[in-house]
Order: sequence, then structure tokens, then C-alpha cells
Amino acid sequence: FFFVMSADEFTYEQHLWDGMKAVTDRFLEGKKTVNEMSKFLESRASVEADTAKKIQALVSKPPSTTEAASLGFSWLAFRNCNDEQAKSRNVLADVYKKTASELAAFKKEITKQYEQHVSNVNNLSRDLDKGRSAVKRAMTMYHQKTEAAENALITYEKAQQDPTFTHNKLAKLNTTSTKLRKDAENADNSYQSQLQEFQQFQVKYEDCMKEILRDFQAMEERRVNKLKDVMDMIVTAQQNLLTEYAKQEEEFKDAASKINGLEDIQNFISINKTGLQPPKPTEYEPYKGKHEQFKKKSIPVAVAVTTRAEPAPTSVSPATIVEKRNSAPAKQELKAKALYEYHAADQTELSFAVGDIIKVTKQDASGWWEGENKGKFGMFPGNYVELIQADDGKKRCLVKFEFTASSSDELTIRVGETITIDTEASGWYSGTNDRGESGLFPANYVEVQ
Repeated sequence: FFFVMSADEFTYEQHLWDGMKAVTDRFLEGKKTVNEMSKFLESRASVEADTAKKIQALVSKPPSTTEAASLGFSWLAFRNCNDEQAKSRNVLADVYKKTASELAAFKKEITKQYEQHVSNVNNLSRDLDKGRSAVKRAMTMYHQKTEAAENALITYEKAQQDPTFTHNKLAKLNTTSTKLRKDAENADNSYQSQLQEFQQFQVKYEDCMKEILRDFQAMEERRVNKLKDVMDMIVTAQQNLLTEYAKQEEEFKDAASKINGLEDIQNFISINKTGLQPPKPTEYEPYKGKHEQFKKKSIPVAVAVTTRAEPAPTSVSPATIVEKRNSAPAKQELKAKALYEYHAADQTELSFAVGDIIKVTKQDASGWWEGENKGKFGMFPGNYVELIQADDGKKRCLVKFEFTASSSDELTIRVGETITIDTEASGWYSGTNDRGESGLFPANYVEVQ
């Protein structure tokens, strides 16, 4: 399975850094879904097979009547219909049994991958903590040793200016100062070596964690698509049942046909999206003392932090969003009243206060709308406002499910669109979208504002 990502999609690697708990919780919830579906299909297979067996046993009994002509033919046709119904149930039972077995095997496979990843994450986190502690200990030792050497040198220099100190005492102070200076240098070398090793591990840690996040996303995409494949197989099998099941199965088919893997990683890095980025490498901290001999003029090359090349950003630029918004405003003017105060996070967003009337220029399925408030344009969360009924007195509705027109008098509607309702009758609305297109659409596919 190959997943092609467009420029403005979320990814685990870029948007769920340090969000491993949310990722693993998502996996476990998904695994629970796989297990529940597998058990349900296994039980349903047993029910269908048992029902088919009972129908076939009933049909296998020879009729005792010799009714002929049209009534006899109808009676025989009814028995044959029941026989075909039993066969269809057996076929359906086989599909249920097969898909249940496939899901059980799939659950076992992804569980093994999950356990390996969790083990790797725990090991990496443990090594990261150990490395960080080792660097801290080495730095503390280096600072302590250097401070002791500095104090010894200052004491020796002061003694040189004091005539009361004998030559022997001065020599002893000098020896102590020299020894402590050597100890400080050794501690500094040890600190640099420990830090360099830890910086190398940090690079490895980041690469490994990103790889694990990518694999978790791939596993989730496989899971959703696997369940969609199962749903499609069930839909195909259930379409072979007799007409009396058509209405119920149509609803199921419609639900199964709407399964979409992608629309499901971007809404997590968004809620969960953590918005975090990998931390910067730990930098060398020189000793900040009083004596010039212990003041470093530059960072040692061995532990100098270099900037790693980052992948190009995948989000659409604010200029592009503004250009699109200004060049293609909605044909049908909508207005909304602010229910809550909102402060723009950047230049592409729109601020407003409670009660402000906003001109809505775009409603996106993601939940972020675009509009104008007091001469300023920008994006804002749609759940912070409520649409105001049009001045013509007509009702408006928000599309919750996609509907594709099957005849010239019907209207194709997309999730997130706002439709003006012209008339309503028998579970259908007749309305007009913001492009001026009109037609019929199901009333239960929308939510009246």
C-alpha cells in the first residue's frame, strides 16, 4: 500500500513528536475495533449458517399437496425462493467466517509490530535519560574541579604578593594549583567526550523515533484500509441476499462506501497534534569563573552544535491562502454571529469578539472557515460562531454527509457546504448551493442551522 501525501496534510513524524502516548492509545483503540469486528463476524457467521441449515431442512421436506395450476406453481416458487435464500445465507456465512479469520490474523500481526515498537521506544527513552544524567554528572564534575583549580591559583598568586609566605609554602601552593589544574583539564576532556557521545545518541534517538512514528502511521493506514476492504467484501456478499434485506443493506452499503483512511491522522497532531518539534542538541556550557585563564573564548570544536537539515515545510503559505480567499469569494453572502471571543494566532487568522457579525466567505470541511470582520480577512474556527438566517427568511442547512445526484432534478452536495432550503417534502429538501446550482437532496444528510 502506497500513501501519497499532499502539501497540507498532517503526518505523525512532523506533527506528533513527543506525542507517543496519543499514538499508542490510538493504536490500542484501533486494535480493539479489529478484535470486536472479528468476534462479531465470527458470531454472525454462526447465526447465518444455523439459519440456513434450518431453512434447508424445512425446504427438503417434500410437499404433501398436489396443488396444481397457478396456485401450485406459486407455492413451488415460494419454496424455491426459500431454498435460494438459504444458499445466499450460506455464502454470506462463509464471507463472515473468512473475514473474521483474516482480521484475527491481522490483529496478531500488528500486535507483534506494536510490541516491538513499544519495546524500542522504552529502550530509547531509557538510554536518553541515562545519557542525559551522565552528561550532567560530567558537567558537574568539570565545574567543581575547575572551580577548585581556580581557587588554588588565586590563593597561590595572592601568596606570592605576601612577604610572610616562605619559599616552601609557596612551592607547596604551586604544586597544589598545578595538580588541581590538571584535574580540571581531565574533567573538561571527560565532559566534552561524554557530551559528544550524547549528542551523537540524540541524533540517533531522533531518527529512530521518527522512523517509529512513520511506521505507526503506516500501520494505522493499513488498519483502516483493511477494515474498509472487509466492509466492501461484506457489502458485496450482502447484496446477494433477497429483496427484503435491500433497505437495511443499502444503509450499510452507504456507510461502508464512505470509509476514508486519510481523513482520519490530520484531526490527532491537530487535537494532538502536539505542535512540538524535536529539541535542539544540548550545547556545551563553558565554566564561568573569575580568572582569565579559565574563561573560554570559543566552544570546543569537538562538541560544537551543528544545525541539521530539516525537510521542507508541507503546509500552504499564508500568502497563498490569502490570495485564494481574496480572488475567489463565495458567490452567496453568509453571515455568522460570534459566540465566543477568538484571538488570531498569526496573520492568516481572524480575531473577533463575542457578538461580532462576520461575513463568511468559505466553509471548509476541516472546521476552519474564512471570512471578513471589520475590514480584516482571515481564518477562524467554525464552532466559535453560528450562522445567521438569510434576510430572505429561508432556512439554511450545513451538509453533514456527501450525496451524489443520480438524476437531473437532484443536487450533488459536499460535506461542509451551506445550502439554502427552498422547499421540503417527504424527507427531501429542494435547495440552492452557493454556486447557484439547485435540486433535490435527502433531508437527513444535512443539519438545519
